[in-house]
Amino acid sequence: MKKIIIAGFMVLIGVAVTSCKEENTDNRIKVRIADATDAENKSQKLYVDSVSAKIYWTVNSHIKLVSQNYHPSRLRYVGKSGQIANFELMEGELEPINYMGFYPENIEMNTDRTLIYNAPSVFTINPSNLSAYISDYLLMYAKTPYNHANPNDTLLFYPGMTILELPLRVDSGSLLIQSITLSANGVNPGKGAFVTKARLPNVFNGETDPVALNVCNSLIYQFSGNGLSIGTTPITIKLLVWSADTAPGLSSYTININNDYFSKNLSRTATFANNTYYNLPAFIPPTPQIGDFYQGGIVCSTYIENGQTHGYVCAPQDLTVKLPWSLTETNISTLATIGSGANNTVQIINDQGPGYYAAYVCDTLSINGYTDWFLPSRDELNMIYQNLFIPRLLDFHSQSNDLYWTSTQNIQNPSKQAMAFKYNTGHANFVVSTKKDQACYVRPMRNF
Repeated sequence: MKKIIIAGFMVLIGVAVTSCKEENTDNRIKVRIADATDAENKSQKLYVDSVSAKIYWTVNSHIKLVSQNYHPSRLRYVGKSGQIANFELMEGELEPINYMGFYPENIEMNTDRTLIYNAPSVFTINPSNLSAYISDYLLMYAKTPYNHANPNDTLLFYPGMTILELPLRVDSGSLLIQSITLSANGVNPGKGAFVTKARLPNVFNGETDPVALNVCNSLIYQFSGNGLSIGTTPITIKLLVWSADTAPGLSSYTININNDYFSKNLSRTATFANNTYYNLPAFIPPTPQIGDFYQGGIVCSTYIENGQTHGYVCAPQDLTVKLPWSLTETNISTLATIGSGANNTVQIINDQGPGYYAAYVCDTLSINGYTDWFLPSRDELNMIYQNLFIPRLLDFHSQSNDLYWTSTQNIQNPSKQAMAFKYNTGHANFVVSTKKDQACYVRPMRNF
């Protein structure tokens, strides 16, 4: 795979450099990416250079050629000379005739000899290498035939897609981003702003541009693992986009963070031009606040520690059935304070083992993609009561006999009783001791 190297705002430069004699063998070709000598492409910032490149070919880089006889050949990178990358034949054969070239190599040829490229509508980005995914998906192709009969001929690749450079930051603390959605607004029915499938130009017939076959109005960029953490120092991401030639009715674009957590409109009212590099203004979403939907649940508390935002979220709903606190009578060391619920849950499970009871079911849950839920302690449930229930930011069962389990035992009778919570504003003593075998409501919690 090619490495992506992030460089400063440099215009593309590069002139075909005459290669050494051994580079002109029948099994080698020279490749250059469209640069400043091509006026329409100078803002794309993609070219071959070991220091300031945006795309840098490596030994694992492969390209593909299809001859005018429609015989495919596969080549791999073997070295460079200035802005020129040298590729050597690894499959097929190179004849002294015309070829069309393209990257990525996995573009397939249909039975009618057309080349079809499928661009995903959902891209997955590695937070530790934000630009690497571009290497897998950035379409590049030749707009004119490459003639292998001429040893000095250079295969010129044009990037068929564009890149949006987007700085992300917050004003304080930190924010974890799982997904970014780019949507086109106001596009006429039946049309689309982004290409997801296209036929590459047949340069043997004089074609120079691809033909869109499928389009959509939204592209999703999702981050693997726990997501991308952004702080007060901007982190720049690159959004790969393949725009449709026309999108009638387009009124604006919207960038959406974490499935409607925060969104902002872009004022641009024309399609993003392909083969162009856009520097977008900084995007500054807020850090999570009480009542927000964030990381699988509803935020009930936040705090900043070492410059990073942390906090607690509770599940949007109760578990569907009431559960006992434990399967047997037992005395387990538990605490009541905020921050103790997760450890209480572990201690209960270590004592009781697997089973259908509150702590174990919380621990084995998967809600909105998160699996680290726990049974809240007494003070954690009180925090939910104060911050979400009283201001009516979240609903709970709140009749006089409705009880929610905490993960805190009753210190007066720890083997038989645990503390349960009443979400009832008219009840003065809303923490009560309850037999551990009684079925009560359960509202899981997690921290971030």
